[in-house]
Parts: sequence; structure tokens; C-alpha cells
Amino acid sequence: MAGGFSGADWQANLSRWAELQLGGREGLPAGPQVPFYRMGEPVIIEVTPDSAGTPVEVVLPPNATCFQYTNNNPFAVRLCGTREGLDFIPVTTRTGWLWMPGTQGIRTTLRPVLLSAMSVDGPYAATSPEQKAGKGILELQYGTGAPG
Repeated sequence: MAGGFSGADWQANLSRWAELQLGGREGLPAGPQVPFYRMGEPVIIEVTPDSAGTPVEVVLPPNATCFQYTNNNPFAVRLCGTREGLDFIPVTTRTGWLWMPGTQGIRTTLRPVLLSAMSVDGPYAATSPEQKAGKGILELQYGTGAPG
């Protein structure tokens, strides 16, 4: 491999190569080659139809510009964030991000310090009882990358 990446310690070499490709430890701004670069551990948020009033405190990585959400639940989920210095406002069934069942995506972040999330009925809840709002989790991964 070019650039001094040969030798027995291939794991360290691979990590160093990935670091160079991703613009160092701080990650890259959005770009087509790196759709998302995770920084830190995921934020796991328990959701129920009544969980909106429970603020979830988050500490974002210093250079995070976006987040990836994963809603593996059979129901939809709503989420909103509160930035530093503002009063906590819980999400409602009509406010915040709305993510359909079984979806994942990348969105830009306004760097919240508190999050509010709740489960809501999915689009076919009237005919599919499993899409009724229930208990589950929402996973957020903060990092850098291209929203989409």
C-alpha cells in the first residue's frame, strides 16, 4: 500500500488511512464521498405515546454537524430538540421531525442540549394494529456528513 501503510500492524494502518480519508479525527464537512461519519456513541431514546414531557439530555461531539436517526419501530416517532439557553418545549403529535416506521436518514443538527421524543400512530394504524403508537427506542448517531 502506498504512503507507508505496509507492515504487520494492518489494523493500525487501516485506521490511519481511514483517518486521512475522513479529514483527521474531526471529520469532514458534508460531501459526496462520505455520506456520514459517526462521532461517539449512539444516543438511545425510549419512546412511548406519553414520553414527550421527559427531556433527554445530550452532549454532542464538538464538531458534529448532523445526525443519523434510526426508527426500527413498527410505529412512527416524533422528535424535537431544545438549544442551549432556551426553555424546554416538549414535542407534540403535530410538531418536530416525523419519522415513519422502519426508516433511517441523515439530517443537519442545530446542536440541541435537550431532546423530546414520542411514539405516534403510523400511517396505516387504522388498519394495521402494529402501527399504533407503542413503546420502543429511537437511535441517534451524531457526526459529520451529507444530509439526505
